[in-house]
Amino acid sequence: MTANIQDVANKAFDYVIVGKSLFRSFSAHECSPFRFISQVAEYTAGLTLAARLSADPSKTVLVLEAGEAHLNNRDILAVQMYGSHFANELYSYRHKWVTQKHAADREGVWERGKGLGGSSAINFMGWFRPPSRDIDDWEKLGNPGWTFSNFLTAVNRTEGLIDPPEDIAQRNYLDTKEWKVGRDGPVKLSFPAVVDEGETRIMETFHKDGFKKNPTPYNGDPSGYWLLPSTRDPKTNTRSYATTAFYQPNAHRTNLTVLVTALARRVLLSDADPNGEVTATGVEFEHGGKVYEVKANNEVVLSAGTLTSPHLLELSGIGRRDVLAKIDVPLKVELPGVGENLQEHIYGGVSFELTNDAPLDTLDILADPAVLAKHIELAQQGKGLFHAGCVGIGQLALSQLTPRAPELHAKIVKIVQDLEEEVAELQKGRRAGNDSKEETDDEGLLFAKQGLLDQYRLLEERYSDKEGEGSPGFEWISFPACYSFPNLPTPGKRYVTMMLVLNHGFSRGTVHSASKDPSEAPEIDPRYLSKDIDLELMYEHFVRMRHIASLSPFKDMIARELNPGPEVSTEEDIKKWIRNSFATIYHTIGTCSMLPKEKGGVVSPELKVYGTKNLRVVDISVVPLHVGANTQSTAYGLGEIAADIIEGKWPPA
Repeated sequence: MTANIQDVANKAFDYVIVGKSLFRSFSAHECSPFRFISQVAEYTAGLTLAARLSADPSKTVLVLEAGEAHLNNRDILAVQMYGSHFANELYSYRHKWVTQKHAADREGVWERGKGLGGSSAINFMGWFRPPSRDIDDWEKLGNPGWTFSNFLTAVNRTEGLIDPPEDIAQRNYLDTKEWKVGRDGPVKLSFPAVVDEGETRIMETFHKDGFKKNPTPYNGDPSGYWLLPSTRDPKTNTRSYATTAFYQPNAHRTNLTVLVTALARRVLLSDADPNGEVTATGVEFEHGGKVYEVKANNEVVLSAGTLTSPHLLELSGIGRRDVLAKIDVPLKVELPGVGENLQEHIYGGVSFELTNDAPLDTLDILADPAVLAKHIELAQQGKGLFHAGCVGIGQLALSQLTPRAPELHAKIVKIVQDLEEEVAELQKGRRAGNDSKEETDDEGLLFAKQGLLDQYRLLEERYSDKEGEGSPGFEWISFPACYSFPNLPTPGKRYVTMMLVLNHGFSRGTVHSASKDPSEAPEIDPRYLSKDIDLELMYEHFVRMRHIASLSPFKDMIARELNPGPEVSTEEDIKKWIRNSFATIYHTIGTCSMLPKEKGGVVSPELKVYGTKNLRVVDISVVPLHVGANTQSTAYGLGEIAADIIEGKWPPA
């Protein structure tokens, strides 16, 4: 059972783990949803950490959750409900972002999970793993021990893979025995009971176009095509998420306390000691319309996600001097990297209307009440769409994507060179005390540029034009429905959408508090497509997809291209469509980056906020450079690693 306010207010706990803050999200009628396939991962790491710490009965752990508990809630547990939680204020926060001048002046929102388990309760349940080199890059950025090998050890504890049904395994040549995936963890991973013949044909077309079937996509290299497992318990056909995996099995622990509808306002900090460090003494939060405090004996941990953790730091007095001065919050710790380095995955949806005889049932047909009733009945027999899912995945490196790889790589080299020159000028101005440029006095700008330069150098390597040297940052997701813009589907028709995901973007955004009032939302600016190279890469992604759609057997399933439509044919038209129609995947990272402080870092390799003795951030906001994978497994892995760090077991011997 979850706790009452009397169990928490003015009490002390060894570890206080904080979810969402107080600010109001936007309702569905205030801002239209910016659609939408999601593997968002806010607060997933928090419950993972809470469960691991409370396994020691001598440690008391408090979890403050802003939403409801939603325990045993069918709307969350039912696997067929994915996507329905968006724009539903009971289950989702809606974070509005500012007008995007590089993306056709568009506005939109980012959805995040509202309730215990955070976004693991509303995501699309896909279980991806980052390429090994992407995690290894974190260590290269100044974080000893943060390697793929160590990450694998940690995330394996979460994973509970269940092998696929024999018929699906045989038909799709699927053998998971060699996968380096955990089998005994609490988050259940499985394959859908139904994989239509049409999905197999799409994969055959990928193979015909030069993709290689990847027999071990979870062993460090996801290049090629493969079938995706999801966080689904096949015994009950229900969602397996942070609450079912880490809270409910441990709810009986007397040293684990969870208070829901508790909205954090700020972290309570002491004055600085002689070394200039502050101590987190507790958390101020709101519950039932009243403000309370809770004390922390050992540590406060922010696990509020990429949009909220930096917001809470700034409300607490940690961040950029100019940002805090603007909102009239006294500066406790000057940390210029807070709220910076925001990175996001984007996708363009290319939708195809299927022929009448195409062997692929899609979610579109459930709009017919009679068909919906039929599939509800089939679900009781372990059949039908409610036992299917999003399974077809392909990933390529730049050298595998396009013959223009050398040209694009040369453009990336030039981006790095230009940034090197900019950093050199900033360093020169700082050494000379030259204030001829306003920016040279901004130490935070120099730190940010130095950190970004390190990231761009690694992106240059990831986008190598040499075969076998790059990272597979271009991702295809075969989604059984129409998820694209701007043309609307025809009722009664079936569609498949090939979602073209750019995982390794160059654009960087920000999240900053706009007011010291915790009820006011921060200002979010993704700065989508602010770097032209992102648009260039998305364009090449699209060109390759259209080519694949021209090949059999996929071509034989297609009646017509719905979006963008055959009339969108020139490079100019295609890029215009991308600007107007690309969408988010809700994989936002980086606003509390784990980097050296002098390079724009917010947390150390131990996830401790610089300038503090006992304040950590444990969520994907600490990821310093984005990974070529949806972020759910990364969030769980961070929770596992954080527990090891706190318990003195990191890095592994």
